[in-house]
Amino acid sequence: MNIGKGIKIARAKAGLRAGELAAKAGISANYLSLIENNHQVPSINVLITLAAILETNVNELLCESEKKGGADYLGMPIPGMTNWTTESSRDSEAENAAEQKGETK
Repeated sequence: MNIGKGIKIARAKAGLRAGELAAKAGISANYLSLIENNHQVPSINVLITLAAILETNVNELLCESEKKGGADYLGMPIPGMTNWTTESSRDSEAENAAEQKGETK
């Protein structure tokens, strides 16, 4: 998922049309469309405003993308960042879990 899709889903759950959400947020319907279709990244202020209107929070709008471990959760790659979940971090997590259970290699 990306931020645009997250906003679309939250808007649908709230039962709002794009024009209604845009008007409540004080932005143009065209700008909201650009955000929802990942042609624009909203400012943090717009994102917070949208989350408040949609009775959710910014984390909820982003959480599905973050669960996938990608650095591109906004729908656009972030230069210099790699995926948060790598083979070595998964191995490390498995080793930590085994240690907590008293198992060792």
